[in-house]
Amino acid sequence: VEVYDHHDGHASASSESVVTKRSLGIVELDKRVRMAPEQSRDQRKCTGRYDKDKRPHGCKLCGKRFTQSSHLNTHMRRHTGLKPFSCPVCGKTFIDSKSCQIHQRTHTGEKPYPCFQCGQAFSQTGNLKKHMMAFHSTDGAGKPHRCNMCDRGFMSLTELNVHKLLHSGLKPHCCSECGKSFRLQSHLKDHQRVHTGAKPFSCDVCGSKFSNYTTWSRHKQIHTGNKPQECSQCGLRFRCPGTLKTHQRTHTKEKPYTCSLPDCGKRFSHALSLRRHVRTHTGEKPFACSTCDYRAGDKSSLRTHEKRHTGSRAPSPGPGWCI
Repeated sequence: VEVYDHHDGHASASSESVVTKRSLGIVELDKRVRMAPEQSRDQRKCTGRYDKDKRPHGCKLCGKRFTQSSHLNTHMRRHTGLKPFSCPVCGKTFIDSKSCQIHQRTHTGEKPYPCFQCGQAFSQTGNLKKHMMAFHSTDGAGKPHRCNMCDRGFMSLTELNVHKLLHSGLKPHCCSECGKSFRLQSHLKDHQRVHTGAKPFSCDVCGSKFSNYTTWSRHKQIHTGNKPQECSQCGLRFRCPGTLKTHQRTHTKEKPYTCSLPDCGKRFSHALSLRRHVRTHTGEKPFACSTCDYRAGDKSSLRTHEKRHTGSRAPSPGPGWCI
């Protein structure tokens, strides 16, 4: 067995079993801690979970302690910034092999953790737990943070603050190429691939390539035909939770998105309709015809216009028609 020296925290080997009141006390204490996972971090510190005897490897910079030297070495990289593990696909680097492995699933599409209630799968257990709390929690505890404008619930304050940007209309992340603004940094990153032409996500069935993970993930479900999201009102099924949520507003008549411009206040059932509406105030027409100088406020109007060039429909004189 190993006997821990109380003074220096190091273990020494002994050929005979040494049992003291102190060692028995630590064993019983550790059992109680493991059986009480609901205890707070501060409580566990008081009960000995963080004793030097239990975690002999300490960080000299921040004081955090670990049970194994390998865990300490990984932790030290957070201080030094060293990231020795790199993704072979995109080159992104990580401080440990597990994080690198999880990241690589964004390229391979591997999602080994399925939800047994709705069938949606996830690349890591943390995302599955969040999904279970957000969509399958029955006691309301899964979404304690509520929006004071539309009463929608969220699991964290971060998600709530991101959601509130929809109501405020703020888009703090701006593209340096075209000036287009976005609510989230990740949305800006996806948009910038429009300028670079990068399409790092490839479908292994048909070979189609996509610039962002969300579009690629939805496309893959076209091949499988899987529509795990079912409307409880009419039975229609959808591939992703967001589409189902938007559809359900046709039953509830909910319109959580409001135009914030003066003397308007018009309400809409989803964010896309609000964005289209705001353009009627601003005059913005971000969709340009590749053949002529016509510009449209939404994609559907642009597609209708472009059919006049291809001959898909009979041309008729009017705004936007090219002579």
